[in-house]
Amino acid sequence: TRANYATLTRLAASSPDKLQLLHTAAGWAAVLALPSCVGEIDCATRLIRERGVVTHPGAFYGIPEPNRIVVSLLPNEDDFAASIQLATS
Repeated sequence: TRANYATLTRLAASSPDKLQLLHTAAGWAAVLALPSCVGEIDCATRLIRERGVVTHPGAFYGIPEPNRIVVSLLPNEDDFAASIQLATS
């Protein structure tokens, strides 16, 4: 939704060291870079194991960088904001 995209835009602007919103043409998903997510386990795997946040690995969409994730913009706005906060904390 537009509200969830606005949440990402706001968080990326205020904390670029934690979250970067990559170009999104349109649709129901957004591509994010999480600069602090490095290591041999990809970001999506770490987020679900360590924080219970479900995302898609960027590799599912042909994105080779290990710190890229794809998130759906369709969830409830409050749940979405809470999950993004968890993912970037």
